[in-house]
Amino acid sequence: MQPGLATAAALTAVLLAGCASGPAATASVPPFEVADAIERHLDQPVAWGGMVVETRNFDRYSEIELIAFPLDRHGRPLPHQRDLGRFILLRAGFLDPQIYAPGRFLTAHGRITGDRRGRIREAAYVWPELDADAIDLWPADFRARQGNVRFSIGIGIFR
Repeated sequence: MQPGLATAAALTAVLLAGCASGPAATASVPPFEVADAIERHLDQPVAWGGMVVETRNFDRYSEIELIAFPLDRHGRPLPHQRDLGRFILLRAGFLDPQIYAPGRFLTAHGRITGDRRGRIREAAYVWPELDADAIDLWPADFRARQGNVRFSIGIGIFR
């Protein structure tokens, strides 16, 4: 191969590899549907995101209760959309409650491993449990950054 062609081929390969990204967020069954038929969804992979309600730590694992929201095409929660119910995120090890604080947003990828039954106010409630393989904690100001793309066409005169 000629030196110029080899360089062009290598550059093309690098550019194409740079365009590749991690797995896009896939449409997952929402937590409220999973809660209605947990047996049918056990061990199913999901990508869920939402707002932290509470973080609790135990000897060998942590759990985070979240209010779920739909995800955008980048996997970020959309808190201006209608919520999808609540779920419990399980993760081996310690998750700092100061970092995973109420009001923060995250996205988790993992598998449905069970459910938790309890009450919210006076109503019975079922929380699906997600054993998280990966957690993306979004910056505190990520909502302000969403939708801040500005595009215009025109002629301007500056003084």
